[in-house]
Amino acid sequence: MTVSREVLTEIFDRLKEELSVELELDEKIRLLCKEVVRYSKLSILNRHKGELEKARINLREAEARLNTLRNLISSYPGVIWTESYKTACQEYVEAYLYICCMDGEKPRLPRDLDVSPSIYLLGLADLVGELRRCILEYLRVGNPTSAEEYFNVMKWIYEELLLVEAPPALSGKLRHKIDIARRIVETTESELLFELSKRKLIDTLSKFIG
Repeated sequence: MTVSREVLTEIFDRLKEELSVELELDEKIRLLCKEVVRYSKLSILNRHKGELEKARINLREAEARLNTLRNLISSYPGVIWTESYKTACQEYVEAYLYICCMDGEKPRLPRDLDVSPSIYLLGLADLVGELRRCILEYLRVGNPTSAEEYFNVMKWIYEELLLVEAPPALSGKLRHKIDIARRIVETTESELLFELSKRKLIDTLSKFIG
């Protein structure tokens, strides 16, 4: 005797109900991921502009939405492996590390931020690009000393990334980011050396003329 149509209908009805709940939850998660990314990017932009309080506020907004995401994940564990969730965490880590770096704060470790070491590492790799923007701004306003200080931080991060033995699932993505970081470091170093040499020449000429 085969399964009755009534039984199959009951199964399908139950599946439709549960899938409807999952679809609704999935939509909430995707929107929250987008908001985490948006507030993280705004935080970095604010800090570049010197808007310190706005940067902190937007970073807290990103963190609040990330915490809401984690609460949803507890009832929908599969989402933790989705790219949208990973991207949201990575963008938050990058913004958090940038704010810490610019404000001279000691960053918390991955476990303290409730993110994986892999996500934290990718956020660190992306930090190199934001530090370049900071260095160029210092050079623009005639502050090569601070530019050199942040360049040393950038270069150290890059050199440490080279020594990391990443798991296979991460190695390809990390290698790509390291290649980008290398080009950024090399280009920034050339620009910094040029500006430092120019300033040294100007100082020498000023002393000679004076």
